[in-house]
Amino acid sequence: MRNKSGTLSIGIIGCGGVTETFHLPSLKSLRSVEVFALSDVDKKKLDRLAETFEIRNRYEDPYELINRPEIEAVAVCAPSEYHFALGMAALSAGKHLFIEKPVALRLEESGQLIKKAGESSVKAFVGFNLRWHRNVRKAKEAIEEGRLGPVKLVRSVVTTNHPALAEWRKSRGLGGGVILDLAIHHFDLLRYLFNSEGEEIHARSISGDIQDEAASVTLKMSNGILSSSVFSFRSGHCNEIEIYGESGSLKISLYDIDGLEMKPSSAAPGRLISILGRPFHTVMQVAGNAGAFRHGGIFKESYYNEWRSFADSVIHNNVIECNLEDGRRGLEIALSAVESVSTGMPVKLPGVSDDEGEQSRL
Repeated sequence: MRNKSGTLSIGIIGCGGVTETFHLPSLKSLRSVEVFALSDVDKKKLDRLAETFEIRNRYEDPYELINRPEIEAVAVCAPSEYHFALGMAALSAGKHLFIEKPVALRLEESGQLIKKAGESSVKAFVGFNLRWHRNVRKAKEAIEEGRLGPVKLVRSVVTTNHPALAEWRKSRGLGGGVILDLAIHHFDLLRYLFNSEGEEIHARSISGDIQDEAASVTLKMSNGILSSSVFSFRSGHCNEIEIYGESGSLKISLYDIDGLEMKPSSAAPGRLISILGRPFHTVMQVAGNAGAFRHGGIFKESYYNEWRSFADSVIHNNVIECNLEDGRRGLEIALSAVESVSTGMPVKLPGVSDDEGEQSRL
């Protein structure tokens, strides 16, 4: 289904922190998009965001928003437990779909979303925003050009320090905990960067008042790459990935404007020339990435870029760059990690087939 007006009319369901901080600022700066309506069951929150971003149409019932004929695309940014039902409703109403991760809480539900989307020409897009981070794109280019040589190892970390988490983020069964809420982003990044699937995963977590408050995860990819990752709530803000190949290494700090560093494997650590070169390296990266400041910085820019990609896919009938199958693959890795935490054993990932997921692993 091709949009002929050149402007995409969107309705957003969910007025949480990500919508307020990342989605709405990005959308308001996109000329090709009109945010026609907002929905949230919390009327006070709904009215505040609608007033702040000058959005006239607002609904406490998300299904009223979905059924508005003026809306061409629906963004499901509600808590994770509602993703599947709202996504199915939007697709059934013939709307293009932007859906946050995880696409569902069960593999069979993700398969139903894929099937429903395939019954029409609507676009269905999953919000793994890190794929549109400019330094991730540079890293992928370096990997594909062979500048690191054969990659052997990956190390990554995501930590946050939010003073108050929504109750659903504390419950694994509702899509909370670091594995389903944070780690799934890096699982998708591994698939994206290396064009490879997960093969075997081993995870451990600690829980207090939050299920899976922190976790360590080892994942073997089907191409032989080993990754080791840690994830945590209440531990400061960090979002990094390091990649080690035979010819060189690469580090991405996703929050920093100068957060891309590449080194040949022959470089000795602690060399004076490397230390003296750091200020120059920083200046060059800041200058080269200055455009990101127009969209709130290098991390926030990834949200702007993903929304532009989604809008372009609808308006110009482009191929979706992150589809529901990508969402299902990321979900499979995350649910396998949860299973490993529960059993204390490694879990082999069989790959996702069309009939997979007879039972939830939650």
